[in-house]
Amino acid sequence: MIHNLSNTITTFFFKKNMIETSEIAIFCYGMEVIVSTFVGISTIILISAFLKNISFGILYLLYIVPIRMYVGGYHAKSYLKCNIVFSCFFIIALLCYQNMGLREYKILSYFNLMSTILTFNLAPLENKNKLIEKSKKKIYRNIDVLFYIVGGIVGICFKHLHWINILTIVITNVTILLLIGKGEEVYERTIKK
Repeated sequence: MIHNLSNTITTFFFKKNMIETSEIAIFCYGMEVIVSTFVGISTIILISAFLKNISFGILYLLYIVPIRMYVGGYHAKSYLKCNIVFSCFFIIALLCYQNMGLREYKILSYFNLMSTILTFNLAPLENKNKLIEKSKKKIYRNIDVLFYIVGGIVGICFKHLHWINILTIVITNVTILLLIGKGEEVYERTIKK
């Protein structure tokens, strides 16, 4: 569906002489990313509206998008699977948010603080189709560690603030996605041998 829509949009721009023949594949891929991102964000907003917690959905997106950009993690093999995984993690996060007490948030904050070590060793986890330059890896890793240290400390100190609790859940989600992504990477390397 996303690929077909992107092809249609690309063909439209090509017929209007807005892109060259040599740019078709790149333009189509860019449209796929834009459409998939729009579908993912719209799905989260719709789910949060359905579950009567739009503020959670918006804060979740504001936190997870930049953190995942730098940390990386699991990447699904198709846009559909990506949006399903993204939605499932969001629903789990929202359920945790609605059912956790201060004690659980404090435990999660300590977990996130300890995850800094894990993140330092594993992140950024590259997508095999989107490699990161060596010079940028170090910058990304420093940003990742900063996210985790600040998120963990703030989570411990200000656990009574709902927007901090959302950050705590997002960092936990990203850590899980990082572990799943690394596990998948190791598994694929093992199978190739």
